[in-house]
Amino acid sequence: MKQLHVTVMLALALAHTRCGSLLSELNRIKDKYDGAATLCAPPEPGAVAPVYATAANWLQFVRNDGSSPLNASGTLCDGTETGLANSCLHGGEMRRVPVTNRTTCEGLTATDALGAFAWRCTMIAGAPHMVTGGLDDERYLSHLLDFTGAGAWRPNAVTVTDACGSSNTQRTVWYTNPIVGNLISVATSLSLSTTGSIYIFTANPTKNLNLTANRVALVSEPGVILTGGAGSHITAGGNFQWIEATTNSTASGDALLLSLARFATVRGSNFSQKNLQLASCNYCRVAFTRLFAGDILINNTTTGNVFSDVTISSGRFNHEFQNKANSVVLNLTMIGAGYGFSTGNFLVVSNYAVLNHTGANFFTEGLRGNVLADSTFMNILYANSASRGFAAAGDRNTVINIAIGNTDSRIRSEGNYEYFSGQIRYGATNTLCQIGAGTHGIDAACNPANASDFTLSTGFNFSTAITGRITADDANNQDDSSGLAPLASISDFFRFQNRFRGYAREAVAAHFDTTHRGLCSAGNCRIWDMRLTAADVQLRGVLAVPGTNDMFFHRWQAADNAACAAINGAVWQDTVCNQPGYLSQTTCQAAGGIWQTNLCSTRALRNATEIFNDARGNDNGLCESGEACMYTPNFGSYQGHGARIYVGPVNGGLISGVDLYRYAVNGG
Repeated sequence: MKQLHVTVMLALALAHTRCGSLLSELNRIKDKYDGAATLCAPPEPGAVAPVYATAANWLQFVRNDGSSPLNASGTLCDGTETGLANSCLHGGEMRRVPVTNRTTCEGLTATDALGAFAWRCTMIAGAPHMVTGGLDDERYLSHLLDFTGAGAWRPNAVTVTDACGSSNTQRTVWYTNPIVGNLISVATSLSLSTTGSIYIFTANPTKNLNLTANRVALVSEPGVILTGGAGSHITAGGNFQWIEATTNSTASGDALLLSLARFATVRGSNFSQKNLQLASCNYCRVAFTRLFAGDILINNTTTGNVFSDVTISSGRFNHEFQNKANSVVLNLTMIGAGYGFSTGNFLVVSNYAVLNHTGANFFTEGLRGNVLADSTFMNILYANSASRGFAAAGDRNTVINIAIGNTDSRIRSEGNYEYFSGQIRYGATNTLCQIGAGTHGIDAACNPANASDFTLSTGFNFSTAITGRITADDANNQDDSSGLAPLASISDFFRFQNRFRGYAREAVAAHFDTTHRGLCSAGNCRIWDMRLTAADVQLRGVLAVPGTNDMFFHRWQAADNAACAAINGAVWQDTVCNQPGYLSQTTCQAAGGIWQTNLCSTRALRNATEIFNDARGNDNGLCESGEACMYTPNFGSYQGHGARIYVGPVNGGLISGVDLYRYAVNGG
């Protein structure tokens, strides 16, 4: 058929050209077919290689000391680093694959055979490479492990695709860390003590587990529930440790105690009946983790931690004893407790960034800070608190987009110089705003004051906006019947159809009702779903796509330039008003503020959060210039689900070089 087409085209060429141009016409036709053949050759990937040869294995980290995650020096971290959890890059997760027969990244995508990593294309030394900065959302170290027999690493390969086809790399094992299966001992507890080893459990050892060496990992096979004895069930106190475990701990102590740990990772873990405690755990990451009937407890002097995609049902996120600073909390969902995100009395928690947070059914207060200062709260949703929905008794907080609804919930302003911006939405509240002594960013009638520039809307009913009580069987949970299960019979606390679900207090009433507040501590527990409904127009899809000047300053605690420089993405000498919300020297000083350079801050985009593990940004969760980010159109932790769809660029102005994405589906 191809030969026939060529013959016809030759005839047409002879009919429409002079003899002198016949040769050039034949050459044009030849070039067309040769070019098509070259264009449609599938991509040719080279071998998979670590981004940093010095950190090829799991649990090996390098200092994040370059201008991007791909051009750091390759110096191994030793645990003395400071700043945030992103000060060390996990080299074990980072891989690159050159595409040898392409000159640009146009149209190139990649996946791996285990479906574990997040991939993108970037140019390195003038050639296109597929790169990953780490595990994709809801993917874990367990995806890389073979739990049969003594345990092993699963071989993996990368498939590179464009419009001309796909090609695969050779399927190989990427790591050489020893796998230790089902450690046994006559001791009452097990010591995980060999540096560099991955300890796996395919059966419950019924003992406490102690991570006693640096660079060790604990992974329980999915579906295996670990139980222990008296005292804390799992303890970790070294550097660069990794925990993926499901526990049901009923004895005294914590489900997991991170004590004096640095750069620990807790990912894909599930803890029931007891707390996850971070006691002087600095620069640690907690991601895609669930708790039932236990708190996340931040204890002692703790700094630099990053929490993302955490769900707590019948528990709270609490801070106790001594001061805490410089942590990021992203996509936090909480269902039922006494308090939501809270601090103990008279300690100072400062310089937190809490972005995309939903809390519901608290019998006292929702977001409570005493004292919580110099912090940023964006896209916050609280429903059905007995008292205040938001009460951060600290100075200089920034609040962008907050919705509080149902019964007694409201804002109480007790700190000085707060900055309220974006939208404030109320649904079925009593007293809207309460004001303490001082200079506030909002008044008792809920009008903006000082730098605040929010828009207030009232009269909503969040009962119809949030999915709430589930009255049909959850297809993934083995214990419920029509969304209900007796607490005493529940063993499956964590497998649900989506990560915004959890078991919480049951009462025979439509949500939200005062009887739904508090813990599920006896009787029946109900599955609750905190996603926004697909039909909602009150909280879903109401926040605008950000533009180049839709930014805010987030302040970090840093005593000097050196301490600020350790925080990736922070700037010491960016001119910032000491009172948030003022973006020029004139307006700052007119309000009595000080226009100064000796503050540590980050410029971040509103209505957006950074995409993790794409080997592009600094992975602190804030959307900054030069990063790929998710557009956040909703109030609360639920921002949609499904594939990422490109929205467009944000260029010029105060924020630039950002690529915005959204989820394909918005609404549960």
